[in-house]
Amino acid sequence: MDVIIKNVPDKCVDKVKEYAMVAIERFIRVRDVKVAEAVTTKFEFDIDTILVANSLEKKFDIVKEVEEIEIIKK
Repeated sequence: MDVIIKNVPDKCVDKVKEYAMVAIERFIRVRDVKVAEAVTTKFEFDIDTILVANSLEKKFDIVKEVEEIEIIKK
């Protein structure tokens, strides 16, 4: 895929392309990591579901402690 740079002085085109590629690489990395996280989460959920269905303890589901907050009504 070609990166098309418009309205950039001729001497700056190569440097602007380098910076554009950094932005593109960061975008693709973030996108792919999100997909990988979703796949991992689904995998862990599926394994835990099978374990529970067979009366075994969950392996991945980690319960996070939630801090209690007192609500004061005026």
